[in-house]
Amino acid sequence: MTSCVRAAAVAATLLWAFDAGMAQTAQVPNLGFVIDRAHQGLHTVLGVPGAAVVAPANETDGVGIPLAVSSHGGYAILLAGDDATPAVWQPQAPLRRLPGLSGAPDRIALSPQGKAAALYYRGEGRIVTFAGLPGAPGIAARVDWKLPQDGTAPFAVSDDGRLVLAADSQLLRGGGRSLSWVVVLGSGGEVARLPLAGPATAAAFASNSADALIATASEAFLVRNAAASGSVTPIRAGGLDAISAAALSPDGNQVLLASSHSARVAIVRLDASSPPVILNCDCAVSELDRINDTAYRLTPYSGGVAWILDASNSPRILSVPAAPAPGNQP
Repeated sequence: MTSCVRAAAVAATLLWAFDAGMAQTAQVPNLGFVIDRAHQGLHTVLGVPGAAVVAPANETDGVGIPLAVSSHGGYAILLAGDDATPAVWQPQAPLRRLPGLSGAPDRIALSPQGKAAALYYRGEGRIVTFAGLPGAPGIAARVDWKLPQDGTAPFAVSDDGRLVLAADSQLLRGGGRSLSWVVVLGSGGEVARLPLAGPATAAAFASNSADALIATASEAFLVRNAAASGSVTPIRAGGLDAISAAALSPDGNQVLLASSHSARVAIVRLDASSPPVILNCDCAVSELDRINDTAYRLTPYSGGVAWILDASNSPRILSVPAAPAPGNQP
């Protein structure tokens, strides 16, 4: 029996136990949540790394449409009500609407520790950030800004909600080459521009910090105090190309990069104490969406297999199957 089949069988048995009213005696570990955008659902990843499944139950069924999931704090931002207002959903807690908003945003980003969110409204040309998530959300900044319309440019927010990384839609000419710019927007609308020799493909803040990670298709850079355009350090990623996603580990000691072209993930230690770890995936790697302190979703989930990077002490890529619905076990 393969590890995936064995994991599915174990978790299906536990799900059957819950369905049979045995929740008092069965304790199923929870690795985090994944969004099924195709079916507008939010699902729990049950089990432990190497033996996990995606639960069949839609956690937000009848409550709203999930937009983003926090990697820390056990909550999701979803669209609630007929007016599709963004709201904070937590298990076994009342729905909490984000104040001062109406209508669905065109883009959303959550901060590394889930303490803040940035919502972009294209029609208004405005970014609104919130701090104090999930329990006491309040507006931290309103900034007038236009993101590129294709929706693929980097977009990230710091944990205090005061800084946003955003790609500038303008391309400037200088010295015979085209320069792309990433902009750090402050809570007062001030701008710090970070020039790159190519379009920015990924960006992320460090946890509880103004330090940032920015990538182009072929290079990645760690920027200290991005708001002040501080020192820039190139990241050596073992020849990884077509970088499509980037993240910093919660402790700030590791850089994670994903390549959509080669379906590989690189884990780089900033202290260079060991060579980069390069992992191959039998999947179309496109994201590094952290679901807990050490696990990252690599591809969109649509009800089949969830591809998860386990970036703990022995990094590996996991194929996490969907569990059978209770009552449908073989």
